[in-house]
Amino acid sequence: MKTRSYIFILIISLMIIGIISETSYAQRFGRGGFSRGGGGFDRGGGFGGNSMSGFDRGGMNGSRDGNFSNGNFNKGDFNNSDINRDNFNNTDINRNVQNNFYGNNNIYHNGAYGYGGYNAYAYHPYHPYAYGSSWYAPGAMLTTMYASAVMLNVDNQSYYYNEGVFYQPTDGGYTVVNAPSGAEVTLLPSGYEATNVGSETYYYYGGTFYQEEGAGYYVVEAPVGAVIYNLPEGATSVTNSSSQQLLQYGGAYFQPITKDGQDAYEVVTMS
Repeated sequence: MKTRSYIFILIISLMIIGIISETSYAQRFGRGGFSRGGGGFDRGGGFGGNSMSGFDRGGMNGSRDGNFSNGNFNKGDFNNSDINRDNFNNTDINRNVQNNFYGNNNIYHNGAYGYGGYNAYAYHPYHPYAYGSSWYAPGAMLTTMYASAVMLNVDNQSYYYNEGVFYQPTDGGYTVVNAPSGAEVTLLPSGYEATNVGSETYYYYGGTFYQEEGAGYYVVEAPVGAVIYNLPEGATSVTNSSSQQLLQYGGAYFQPITKDGQDAYEVVTMS
């Protein structure tokens, strides 16, 4: 009876030892059978943390270098950085568009057309505007000066001013000249136009631009971007480098445009 008991105890002991050995083996080589990566492919891709390294980080593991890894799908093929930088990045698209359409002198330049204008060229015939019986084009001559004329001194030169027209004394009379830059008048001629360029307001009449300062109005150079609706007699046609027909008057260049459904002119630079 005792012999049978010893045998039974021995069998039970061997079974316990076997179970303990199997558990140790599994923990050593498989870390729990199907733990984390399905057992055989856990972390190292083989049957142990350090064995079968052929599958480690290069097989089907979620590491950086594998075929199906985050490295290939996220960083190599479909990564937002690569897609954005190489194909669809807003910076590249914007830069390319700006370079092609907004950043050079072919179409736009700093928000303006390359020749200085802010409006598209739209050719229309030049029809000189008649400013009235008191207005004369440069080069015209009077034998008698208007009683309403005001005498001015600009840069040590004597002028007469009357209703938007400037005269200089010459032999036998007074010759109409282009308005001298810097000349000050106290009143603008009747029929002037107001035009804005940015935050600046200018006043225009008969080919001359004025800007208000203090109690008077000063003759200024034609501001690029200014839009006016009338050009007087005496403008000449010129062609720029884009084969567009412009008008030159008083040293300024005007391109024909359409503004608010009306024929107009915009001050531009010659190119």
